[in-house]
Amino acid sequence: MQHKNGMLIFRSLLMCLFVMAVAGCGSQVRVSGKVVLKGTDQPIARGVIYFANDTNVAHGALNTEGEFRMSSKGQNDGLPAGTYTVYLTGTSEVDFSTTKKGMTTITEKAAIADKYTKQSTSDIVVEVNSRSRHFVIEVDGPGK
Repeated sequence: MQHKNGMLIFRSLLMCLFVMAVAGCGSQVRVSGKVVLKGTDQPIARGVIYFANDTNVAHGALNTEGEFRMSSKGQNDGLPAGTYTVYLTGTSEVDFSTTKKGMTTITEKAAIADKYTKQSTSDIVVEVNSRSRHFVIEVDGPGK
């Protein structure tokens, strides 16, 4: 009887491990999209976009067309389904120039409104699931 109980427990544990492994593998949603200035087709062509909530953070580099693919554990692997706040970093343009005296000056020009640069101030919220995986993120320009 002990042998049968031991085998039953072993099989139950093995089944639990199998179910957890399968569930974990299928939970990532591949997410892509584009970031543009609100009301235009003008892409935000530099920086990093983040999707974050209380338990997950994923990021994606913006290409010159403003397009991105999200990564959380590996490159372009997506993120778990859920509700996320969207924010961006590194979107400013930096200009280096030399003065008449040979000094280098650095000027930073914002590309987006400051509220989108922090999770705590961004008002962009998206719902990621198997049917909602491609997003066009519209952001206000600087000064708004």
